[in-house]
Amino acid sequence: MKIIHLIDQFGYADGCARAVYFLIQEQIKNGYDITLVTGFENAPELIKRLKCEVIVVPEISHKFRTKKRFIKGIIILRKLIKKKKPDVVHAHHYYSAFQFYIARIGVKILLVQTVHALMTIKGKIPQYIGDKIITVTNAIAEMVKKAYPKLQDRIVTVYNSSCFIGLENNLNNSDILKKIVAEKNSKKIILYSGRIVQEKGIELLIRAINSLIDIQQYKLLIVGAGAMRGEYEILAKNLNVNAIWLGEIPDIKKVLEISDLLVLPSHKWEGMPMVLLEAGLLAKPVIASDIPGLSELIYDDENGLLFEPGNAVDLANKIEFILNNEKKAEQLGKELQKKIKSEHTIEIMFNKVDKVYKELLLESK
Repeated sequence: MKIIHLIDQFGYADGCARAVYFLIQEQIKNGYDITLVTGFENAPELIKRLKCEVIVVPEISHKFRTKKRFIKGIIILRKLIKKKKPDVVHAHHYYSAFQFYIARIGVKILLVQTVHALMTIKGKIPQYIGDKIITVTNAIAEMVKKAYPKLQDRIVTVYNSSCFIGLENNLNNSDILKKIVAEKNSKKIILYSGRIVQEKGIELLIRAINSLIDIQQYKLLIVGAGAMRGEYEILAKNLNVNAIWLGEIPDIKKVLEISDLLVLPSHKWEGMPMVLLEAGLLAKPVIASDIPGLSELIYDDENGLLFEPGNAVDLANKIEFILNNEKKAEQLGKELQKKIKSEHTIEIMFNKVDKVYKELLLESK
């Protein structure tokens, strides 16, 4: 089967990119003919590992969109599909999905669209136009069905799989990582990994840590990049929170290994964060906001802890409880590990996506 994947960006720290990377690897392993088209890429080691053609087309990235670039992207995609003649184009962002939707006019090529997260879209570009629409959580599926009842028969949920990329981090031999490891016995290490933006709840996490008893025994590691980093760095400093900002790193595994706890404090909703799956693989305890997406994977007091969204006091209480109850933390981590290893394997993800493709091709005949 010939598949073209369209992805907005392909970088080490991008959860969507990592999910697509693992899917493509498994598809190639199973004999698929794959072409990856990305708006831009900053993950050369991952690109080298992909045994498929990778084409960079800046015009399909929504981050650099203009009317002229939008139209040029459509023209490039139309030429590409005429040349490649794929069975299915699988888009992982609404913007390139719509460009392909126009590009395929008069050409019988099917569109599968994966919705990795809900987002507020400004402008007139439709969000959900795939012949089949894959959502990464049931929560996203229900929200889309509620907003667009006519799409109910097109929507199917396929969970992301969990694997580690296996790349060496540039932190491995750095003074920063050595210092963190050296303090491991005297400090409790709390990890946040994701975009550094307002809706991710990083300010809430900093304020929660500030309210902990004996604040000096805690260290906060923040992995990721985003527009709010400078503001949050100042806040952490002013509140005497011992925070280390690691930026974007190729592979989160080593940082997870030295962490005692992962916290996901998002305010409103989440997709299926890859770092949550990765923490589960290592049996790390997780505290997450009780919001759609996260609560679909984390069951409170069974395989993790949930806290009331936006409630810094509740979050602080949960952090202190888990970091001062080693047996409970270990129990929760092991239960999460069981769930990840049984429900989030790459084989399960591949088989479900493969089924979507084949059913769609059968329906189109």
